[in-house]
Amino acid sequence: MAVPLSCLDQFTEEARFAPSFFLPALVLVIGGLFLWRGFRRHHAKLSIPDACLAGMIGMGSVVLLSTVPLMAVGDLPFWGALCESTSGWTATGVSVVDTEQVPHVLLLWRSVMQLAGGAAITILLAAVLMWSTGVGSPPGGDRVEEGVARLVRLAAGQVTWLYLVYTGLGIYLLKVTGMDWFDAINHAFTAVSAGGFTTKPSLVGTYDAPAIQFALAVTMFLGRTCFLVAFYRVHRRERSRLGSESGA
Repeated sequence: MAVPLSCLDQFTEEARFAPSFFLPALVLVIGGLFLWRGFRRHHAKLSIPDACLAGMIGMGSVVLLSTVPLMAVGDLPFWGALCESTSGWTATGVSVVDTEQVPHVLLLWRSVMQLAGGAAITILLAAVLMWSTGVGSPPGGDRVEEGVARLVRLAAGQVTWLYLVYTGLGIYLLKVTGMDWFDAINHAFTAVSAGGFTTKPSLVGTYDAPAIQFALAVTMFLGRTCFLVAFYRVHRRERSRLGSESGA
């Protein structure tokens, strides 16, 4: 939630909006530390349903607290902010924000939500694909939960660096084809997640330039095939690891 504040050096008049991002982030940090200190001595392993429930509670908390900047900075009613937040974190793309009327810091926050939400969905898809095809399955009849945890770690590691590379490439392509830095960053974030948020009221149609549209198409394609690339990378890695163990 502090990432959007990085644009305040360019838009200094929007510095008054900083508390609307810091305060909900502080609530998340303090709440997380409180829970960690309270339960760190418990070593029971979560079952898959338990882990899913914990994930739902965590995501629900993030979605709710993400409405605070939308209401405070964007002057949205609660249900409108909840719609925008949910749409952002699920990379859905439905928006109720008038992009001509809200500050730059809020536009960047919308893009950050979609980038992070799209990454989470991609990690899930990669983990499911690995599990369904047996890639990275735990040897020797280990517990199912341990196998799932291993796959999620593998998928998260591969997807994260791919996402960073593709996002950086998207920013570069959009900048060299005619966008300014702010719009290039925002559109790269939302293109790699295929979320659809934009900084312009006429969406991408504002840029009547085939080069920009091609750059966006390339970024979206890379972002949506990210989990397949991660799958094949892990597949090769696991085959190499198993081959080394068999040779030993």
